[in-house]
Amino acid sequence: SLTNLFPGTRYTFQVSSKDTFNNESTSEENSFTTLEDLNPPKITNVKSDTTVFPGKDAQIQTIISWTTDKDTNSILAYREGVEKDPSLDEQLKNKETKTIPNWKLLKKEDLTKTHLFVLTDLKPASVYQFKVASYDKHDNLSISDNFSLLTPTKQQSVLDLIISNFEQTFGWVKRIGG
Repeated sequence: SLTNLFPGTRYTFQVSSKDTFNNESTSEENSFTTLEDLNPPKITNVKSDTTVFPGKDAQIQTIISWTTDKDTNSILAYREGVEKDPSLDEQLKNKETKTIPNWKLLKKEDLTKTHLFVLTDLKPASVYQFKVASYDKHDNLSISDNFSLLTPTKQQSVLDLIISNFEQTFGWVKRIGG
């Protein structure tokens, strides 16, 4: 039983044996080719984590990640809203697709089992939808289900909260800043 062989690869081998009297015999050289890998990758653990970095220009950062059971590239399609797009899967199936109308499309050609994209262009308090896809080196494709996420509202900094509290308590504080 041989393990850890590469798909679609030709292997050459010989068999030799000895009996109890130390007589040895060796076969002729033979070969075999392993079957091509026709199984699509399995996409699992699709996650989205969103954080707000407070400050004057609060920024929303969203991390979308997933894993696959074998080395694949990474494709992420996302957009604002939750309207269904039945043509998205067909467009993702074409490896040469560079843009998809009304979607943002990100690709990484590295072959890996862990996939990660960091998004910094999402609006606060908005709903987004996304799909992930992965191709292996034999062009076997998997596309995830549709996922959605809600970005948080921009949070006020502690200083903004204190000033707002003073403005509500002492009306004259507004006139100092203005």
